[in-house]
Amino acid sequence: MMGMDGELTGLENIKLRGLFLGLSKNEIKNITEDVIEFSELGDFIKIPVRTYSSGMVLRLGFSISTAN
Repeated sequence: MMGMDGELTGLENIKLRGLFLGLSKNEIKNITEDVIEFSELGDFIKIPVRTYSSGMVLRLGFSISTAN
C-alpha cells in the first residue's frame, strides 16, 4: 500500500512516515496540518488507510514526502 500501514489512520501514517524520514516529533507536528491540507484528506484523515482509494493513498504519500 505504497509504504502505508493500512491498519493505521492517515494521521498515524503521517507520524510514522515522518519518523521514517528522520523528522523529529516537533517537526512532524509542524507539518501535519500542511500534509492534511495539501492531500485534501481532511474528512478521511482519522479513518484507516485500508479504506482509502489508491489515489487517496498516493496523495497522502506524496504530501508527506514533499512536506519536509
